Amino acid sequence: NERWYAGVRLDFLHDAISDLSYRLTLSPLIGYYAIKQPNTTLKFEAGPAGIAERQGGVDDQYVALRLGERFEHKFSPKARVWQAFDYIPQIDRWHNYLIIFELGAEASLTEKLSLRGVLQDNYDNEPAAGRKQNDVKLITALAYKF
Repeated sequence: NERWYAGVRLDFLHDAISDLSYRLTLSPLIGYYAIKQPNTTLKFEAGPAGIAERQGGVDDQYVALRLGERFEHKFSPKARVWQAFDYIPQIDRWHNYLIIFELGAEASLTEKLSLRGVLQDNYDNEPAAGRKQNDVKLITALAYKF
């Protein structure tokens, strides 16, 4: 209906600095819009997640719970900010979890070209041997809209 929705999310991540060859996450979800206005949205999502990864040369597969939140505000058709947060604990080992945070801003330069700045923080409670738990990235990019 207007506030509730269902979907499937598929994420693929490769991070050589964290010694993560791949992490594939498949998550069916139920979501709810707490705020659904033309310029502002705030939504919450939850569902199970299947995770397959190769980290530090070790293959692992497990079932997790994915709890997520997303906020976006459009100042105009040409400028927006967003924020996203995911908490993903392993079902049978709650002390193995991921926290994924993103904060971004985008402004159009032309109809097809925009400037984007994003801060991402990926926290892995059980990282590969010899790696840190936190992986923070500051990304600036030119985005082209097809």
